[in-house]
Amino acid sequence: MTRTKFILTGVKTVPIASAVAILAFLEINAACSTPVSLEKEVTAAGEFWISTNIASRNMGTLDNPFVCVTETQFDRAMSNLPPNCTIHILAGTYLTHGTPAGYSIKTGQKVIGSGIDVTVLKLAPNSPDNTAVIGSYPGTSMEVSNLTCDGNYQGQNGNAVTFHGVILVGSHNAIKRVKVIHLAKYGGNSEAWGIVLGPSQAGNSTGNIIEDCVVTGFQGGLPGQGISAFSLNGTPEHPISGIVRNNRVLLQPDVYHPVIAFNNNDVRDGLYQGNDVDGATFGFYGDTGYSHNVSVVHNTFRNVIEGVSLSNAGRLDMTFSGNKILLATNKVSIGIAFNIQETWVTNINVIGNVVAWNTPPPPGTLGCFLNISDISGLLVTDNKVEGTLTNLFWNNIVATNYVSTNNHDLNGQPYLIPLPGKRVLDDSLRSQ
Repeated sequence: MTRTKFILTGVKTVPIASAVAILAFLEINAACSTPVSLEKEVTAAGEFWISTNIASRNMGTLDNPFVCVTETQFDRAMSNLPPNCTIHILAGTYLTHGTPAGYSIKTGQKVIGSGIDVTVLKLAPNSPDNTAVIGSYPGTSMEVSNLTCDGNYQGQNGNAVTFHGVILVGSHNAIKRVKVIHLAKYGGNSEAWGIVLGPSQAGNSTGNIIEDCVVTGFQGGLPGQGISAFSLNGTPEHPISGIVRNNRVLLQPDVYHPVIAFNNNDVRDGLYQGNDVDGATFGFYGDTGYSHNVSVVHNTFRNVIEGVSLSNAGRLDMTFSGNKILLATNKVSIGIAFNIQETWVTNINVIGNVVAWNTPPPPGTLGCFLNISDISGLLVTDNKVEGTLTNLFWNNIVATNYVSTNNHDLNGQPYLIPLPGKRVLDDSLRSQ
């Protein structure tokens, strides 16, 4: 599936080449905002506390935290805190105009809540289009953890805005134990972005991690427009590396509004591990950027229309191992476990995965294990595959360097994957 990506610039909508444009948008617009002075001077101390307790003396300490009852108070406090500090946001719900209109996280800042659904940052009503609940200036060693980000979309298809969750740009950044809810895609940008790490314009992005987070409650979008729940978004000039581990996606396998659980572009040395998806159009997805040395291991992609979908760009040395892919039923689209199309790919390993239907399908339901083209170097081994799933090959693919061995159906019988016009290379029969 190919999707043109757009971003809103002023009043003109222009196509862009990379999903990372949302990062550039937030970076540029955040840099244009001017912080508002606090009523009391904020010193460059190492730790600050924020609360909704109106009895506080408003000093920014644990005993007398900054009082942030309104969005103006919260955005003003966040805008004026110094780089390289720790910000504790105590229990409560805090309205904000988000990034870029309200505030942006600075380099070295650590924003720590009191727990998911205990500390809630919520976009204020009438927040502008293309707003993130939390966004950053370009920086390093930033961290957001232990809180919920609420996009608070209320338009019910009548409000032409797009809301995002958490977007940090730079290097050595972390997002941990964060829940993102109530985003929407009715305005600018290519899609709503749940939790994203990307590079700045200064250099490559390394040492990043997204861990133990949740994205759920997407509020919909225009036809053909949806959400990427999690993503490592590099650029051709500045690729990204990092770990996306032990996260959850609770969405729907929507045919008309693409729901992407895990997105990637221009990733070098990426690990997607131990994640759990319950409902998505695509489990692992990429339609932009050259990626190299990416491992997608021990994930569960449940109730998905496509488990893995790659298109439109080159990939080198990618491994899909130990994943469970449970294809959605009762959808108008065919279910596909591995869909690799309209791209050039070298060295793809599909090892030890389990592929089945999520629920018993209606009679005549169609599904594919492999639907691939233009791969040089394909290893398919030790997989367990629903026996009714077929395989489709295009463009005289993988004429060389193709190995398929020891694959079986769910009943333990050999599952053979012959190439059209080629002799069967699969030695599953001998492995019996």
